Amino acid sequence: MNTSSKKTVFLIANGCPENRIDMALVQEFFQKNNWNTVDNYLDAALILFNACALTQFTEKRSLQIIETLKTFKPSGSQFIVCGCLPKINESKLKEIHEGIILYGEHETYKLNDIIQAKYRMEEISANSLYPQRKLKRKPKNSKIYTGLIDHIFFESSEFHYTFSRILLAPLFFYDSWLNVKINIFSSDQSTFFIKIATGCMNCCSYCAVKNSRGNLQSKELTKVLDEFRLGLQQGYKNFTLLGTDLGPYGRDRGIDLTTLLQRMISESGDYTIRIRNIEPHCLKKMWPHIKEILKSKKISFIGIPIQSGNNDILKAMRRGYMIEDVKECIKQLNEEFPFIFIRTQLMTGFPGETLEQFYDTYNLLDELFLDYVEVYSFSPRPNTLAAKMENQIPTKEKVRRRNELWLKALLKNTPQKLKKIYHYNYLYKNTVSKPLYMTTE
Repeated sequence: MNTSSKKTVFLIANGCPENRIDMALVQEFFQKNNWNTVDNYLDAALILFNACALTQFTEKRSLQIIETLKTFKPSGSQFIVCGCLPKINESKLKEIHEGIILYGEHETYKLNDIIQAKYRMEEISANSLYPQRKLKRKPKNSKIYTGLIDHIFFESSEFHYTFSRILLAPLFFYDSWLNVKINIFSSDQSTFFIKIATGCMNCCSYCAVKNSRGNLQSKELTKVLDEFRLGLQQGYKNFTLLGTDLGPYGRDRGIDLTTLLQRMISESGDYTIRIRNIEPHCLKKMWPHIKEILKSKKISFIGIPIQSGNNDILKAMRRGYMIEDVKECIKQLNEEFPFIFIRTQLMTGFPGETLEQFYDTYNLLDELFLDYVEVYSFSPRPNTLAAKMENQIPTKEKVRRRNELWLKALLKNTPQKLKKIYHYNYLYKNTVSKPLYMTTE
């Protein structure tokens, strides 16, 4: 690769925390090999973008970023696109990108040869999240450039989206604040992240992540524990376990997630562990063992993606569980372990979803206490069963349902959520020897 003698690299990533820890690994790789990471792509000999394509929205954003980088990057710089986009929608990517493509996280090892690395990618580890950044869509401070690029890369409907965000700014601000306080996946948090697995064992009809991440690949138990102990030695008190689906962790190695968690909580120290995500069917299967682990009060956060409150929709989604099982687990979590933050995901507008089925999901918020709910509309993804299903819900109706559900999820039980966050922060900042435990009134 010809990058001249200028070893400068510009890195950018969007999407989920797993995407961002993957990019932190890439950043560590370049730094180990004496490359300087720069904040302006105009100064870079190499540009690398880890692109998300989970939904149509994130795919569109990724393609806009690629267009911008391609348009304004220095003529002599190399441009690499990696991440989920190349494997989820290769054809769309190739329409606008003529540079190097790395297909998914499993091809990042090719960077070894691209930059003739002394320290190989396989030797590198990372325990942080690469920060999310907004790419400037113009190289100079020019209103003419801004207007031109916005007109080229953004649809006119973007104006209405922006206008609505201005009107609802207080709610969006509260949503973002709540997300950070409960989810704690911001790069500025003092959290030690450990990626324990990638890929999954599910075949959900709507999800294209399986096409990118592949089947389950668990990190060796000893390596996870070594990273955990390293974080403890460095003084970290907050740990987050990451992966596409952590529920089946270890099945490809003859162990399970509860084995790992038991080993982790047996380590002495004042710390808490956050788990992102456990699919409901795995949670149900491991529930008796998980309950015993939760009694240690070392687990402070669990992500449980519910997706729908209607069994017929769950079956069409190929989720592999009944909503009654999820309700039972979460009700027990609320009653027996009120100190644990629960985050979930709910989808609206799945093909064929009736209004009655939508309100089954809507009414979940009255039955369960959920600290944070990520609400999103169904998005047809390439090479998925759901994209080919009949009875697709019109976009306007999907958005209407999404907004109705989001508003209720955001405002439901607000006093209790704020009280819970306050107690957690108070105990964490002021109590070292006592467990992070809140009582309910």
